[in-house]
Amino acid sequence: QSLVGEPFTGYLHLSNVSDAPVSNVILKVELQIGHSKFILFNNATSPVESVAPGDFFDAVVAYELRDAGTYILTCNVSYLPAGFPAGTEPAIFKRSYRFPCLQPFGISHRVAQLGTELLVECAVENATNSNIYLKSWRLDCVEGFESRLAQPEEDVKEPGDDMHLLKPRAAHSLVFRVTPKATDSGDPISRTRNLDS
Repeated sequence: QSLVGEPFTGYLHLSNVSDAPVSNVILKVELQIGHSKFILFNNATSPVESVAPGDFFDAVVAYELRDAGTYILTCNVSYLPAGFPAGTEPAIFKRSYRFPCLQPFGISHRVAQLGTELLVECAVENATNSNIYLKSWRLDCVEGFESRLAQPEEDVKEPGDDMHLLKPRAAHSLVFRVTPKATDSGDPISRTRNLDS
């Protein structure tokens, strides 16, 4: 199972299992999700000159999975069989592989205003069937505001200092204080109310 945010890495092994050499070998690898396609490998500008019987060539492809859904990895191979005259159309074959990519977390939040501050409670749930370690966390704010953990320092370590185990379907709550930056002008109470609306 693949998860959003993880790198996808593929090792491709293209082997000549025939009794004759092949030449001008081109491999094009695409990764598709929905209507988006990403070319991960394409040696069309410098094809493999020749692959002897029993010989092979390898390629490693990588891509960071950013969206949940079904990905399709497509490998297109073209080559010229031995003994075919120049100008012959290349032989072509294609293989496709499907794999799901899941969103590992479900996140919900609640907001309460205290004067010029917003308290934001974020519940992070492990949406997978496996254990996941939560290594770091932060709350990103709109421009003009900043956030910090609301729990006392002795209760919660700073992000990255420790890992928190989330079992399947378990949740972890974090409370952040969101405040206007001191350098910004304007009425902080009305700016905070506008942020909460």
